[in-house]
Amino acid sequence: MNNIAKKWKQDRLLSFFTGTFLFSIIASVGCLVAYNIIGSYVTAEGFLVEPFALIPLSYLFGLAALLSGLVVGILAIKRRMQNVK
Repeated sequence: MNNIAKKWKQDRLLSFFTGTFLFSIIASVGCLVAYNIIGSYVTAEGFLVEPFALIPLSYLFGLAALLSGLVVGILAIKRRMQNVK
């Protein structure tokens, strides 16, 4: 029973980080695409208007994708090493 519980917990953890990885990639690319679609313009008063917040959000989601990808890789290597034994 303990082996089944341990395997289920590992699968749940791997699924969580895989979902985080995929969501972060989609959100990062979505922020960059939205930034390019919205574009920027200058108002009549001479102010530049642009959705600048999308750029740091894209970097943040990219960092989350990188970190969750590393965790997924580490979990996969760990699982492979346990299966070899």
